[in-house]
Amino acid sequence: MNIISIAVVAIVFIALCVVVYRAAKHWHWVNVLFLMLTFISGLAATIGLAQVGHLTNKQKRAAEDAEQRATKLIAEAEEKVSGSFDSFSYDSNSLRGISQELSITMTGRGRVWSRGTVTSSEDGVSFQFPKPRPEGDENSVNLTNVVLYAFSEGMVPLPKNEDADDAGPPPVVAMNYIGSVRVVEDTPAALNLEPRFISNPEEYAEPTATWSLFEKMPLDRHDTVRDAFRLRFGLAEGDEIDLGKLREFLRQGLLTAERVEMDPASEQYERLLDRYTFDGLPLGAIQTFIDSQPNRISRTFDPAPEEVVVRYKFNAKSNKSYQVDMDGSLDTDGPFTASGLAIEPALHLGKEVEFEEGDIVKVDLVSATGYTRSEGTQVAPFPSTENVTEIERLFVRQLRDYPYILATITQKSAEFEEEIARRQKSNEVQTATVEDTKKQSAERSKLAAMLEADKEKLEVDRDNVTRVLSDKNAQVEDLREKVNSYRQQNQAASY
Repeated sequence: MNIISIAVVAIVFIALCVVVYRAAKHWHWVNVLFLMLTFISGLAATIGLAQVGHLTNKQKRAAEDAEQRATKLIAEAEEKVSGSFDSFSYDSNSLRGISQELSITMTGRGRVWSRGTVTSSEDGVSFQFPKPRPEGDENSVNLTNVVLYAFSEGMVPLPKNEDADDAGPPPVVAMNYIGSVRVVEDTPAALNLEPRFISNPEEYAEPTATWSLFEKMPLDRHDTVRDAFRLRFGLAEGDEIDLGKLREFLRQGLLTAERVEMDPASEQYERLLDRYTFDGLPLGAIQTFIDSQPNRISRTFDPAPEEVVVRYKFNAKSNKSYQVDMDGSLDTDGPFTASGLAIEPALHLGKEVEFEEGDIVKVDLVSATGYTRSEGTQVAPFPSTENVTEIERLFVRQLRDYPYILATITQKSAEFEEEIARRQKSNEVQTATVEDTKKQSAERSKLAAMLEADKEKLEVDRDNVTRVLSDKNAQVEDLREKVNSYRQQNQAASY
């Protein structure tokens, strides 16, 4: 209670005392006591209700402040993820902006240093080149402070067969990602490295194989598996590949069941081998191979629509121009050509091209069969708009964008840390709210106990007052009867 409230209560109490004092000459003492108790209990109830109202308002203000802080934190988190709201693109300091820059920066193959012997010590890791780099060589550019991507190398094993003696030793390729490292010292013979982001700490601490260092995070490529197979068996670029041998090459080497942590007898593992074996093949050839294998689990191979490409041949000049990819091949160039032009359809608007009779194009299955846009516009199937003949349908495996995956993991880690901090702050607010609620409940319990005690006292006083009043009424009635008797005696004596 503040000073003004105390003063008001004091004045009312003094006035009550004066009134009681003046009325005591005419009131019975029980009435005076009852009046004083009524005032005291009413005052206690008023003070208790005021305290409850004060605590309730305080809790409400705390909840509103917590909600405002939470809203502000959410807005700040969204701005850190996507940048300012008035920007048409992601800011460079936002998580999505950083993700985009990482994707562009790490795209492609860059320079690669392979077959390096690695030794680990307390000072870090030393990467020894197979032979010292000559002065003036392109790969002898000073790499100090450059971040590289380390992979441990391994041989691609294959079961013995009739061609094994002529094929030469199995190829050594980069197989397991170790992490990103920074070059702290560069000499012609070796690179001294320190860790930046290590995903395989065991191999980094105790290297068991030679390493490959990539200047840029390598992309998944359609020709990786077939190039490794051709290298293993000494095949030329145009030589036909035996799908059975290619599948066994994957099963025993690059995609062993132990490495991918799958049951070798499961349909899931069979489908994984299918995706890499059938990459780039016509659907008809794929089904023919499946029919020739008696021990398969699944007798069909059903790729997703976005992984099917239809080849068409124009029977006449195209009716309109089309936006197509830039010059270049995603298989060899990555999303950008050597001159920096984007060849990934999602990165540019393309260029206008009119096709001539005899030209062959590849169209994704969705566009080939037609679809309906979100706003309701119907896109007609491609063969109904042009004079074309379907040649074949191909399965094209969707590539794994490892730079984007790495950037996404980094972004998710930052978002996770921010979410932890936000939840910690929220927990602090909730803890304070719980403590305030406990205090409020204790105050209410105390007030309820006081009111219950006052109620019991008032009930006792009421019973006492009732009893005294009954006694007094009986006494008054006796006195009235005595007065009437005396009056009658006086009247009788007067006669």
